[in-house]
Amino acid sequence: MLSSAGSIGPAESQAGTASEAVEFLRQLRAERGEHGPAEDRINEVRAQIEATGTYWQTEDELVWGAKIAWRNTPGASASSTGRVSPSGTWVT
Repeated sequence: MLSSAGSIGPAESQAGTASEAVEFLRQLRAERGEHGPAEDRINEVRAQIEATGTYWQTEDELVWGAKIAWRNTPGASASSTGRVSPSGTWVT
């Protein structure tokens, strides 16, 4: 719902954050199979977002997210840019 100022209110913002987080976690699970996050993790993330408006990603989620961002970057293939492949990417 939009506030009188035309911005999205906290509840809508949290709903959007939760929706995007769940989509991200389900995509991770679909690509990684049993090594992806289970429903327990999805429920934990939803609870964190409800309580704080945000959530902390695990190291595995951060690494996978960085690789997905690399993979989805236009022109990021090693052959066209001379850069390393996502499998050689390190996240610190």
